[in-house]
Amino acid sequence: MFPKAFLGGVLHHGDSLHKCFKRPFHKFSALTWELKSKLFRRSADYITPTDMSKLEGVVTSIIDLFADYSSRDNKKGQLTPGELKTLLEKELSLPELKGKFKGEDVAELMKELDKNHDNQINFREFCGFVVKLTRAFNKAQKEAQKEAKKEDKKEDKKEDKKEEK
Repeated sequence: MFPKAFLGGVLHHGDSLHKCFKRPFHKFSALTWELKSKLFRRSADYITPTDMSKLEGVVTSIIDLFADYSSRDNKKGQLTPGELKTLLEKELSLPELKGKFKGEDVAELMKELDKNHDNQINFREFCGFVVKLTRAFNKAQKEAQKEAKKEDKKEDKKEDKKEEK
């Protein structure tokens, strides 16, 4: 769960979301404004996860993740290189990724993500990272599925040969 004030800063007048897409989405802005008004009911200080769809929960998790790590070095709303390294070490737990982030790797990633060259990652830059990471995971998943299908076909052929004998 996250405070209304934090989300309110992200969704001010519905313009932040369409800026993330870098296209003017007038209908999307109106939808965002409607979403904001529904999320910020006067009776509740926090949005409850039980009221959210899967997508809304994922978006909320991304916002919470950024807020958690960007507030550690007293630079709220910005990830420092140290905070980025901590985030990578703690949040990427797959065996292929765990413990693989060295100082030079973080510096290289920082350079790639930091579009305004202030040596910090703002929320928009962080969203770019999440998109790249999501694409990489999607690609890896598709490749793994293809490999699994190939292995299944090989196994089926072996079983067919055994049955013929």
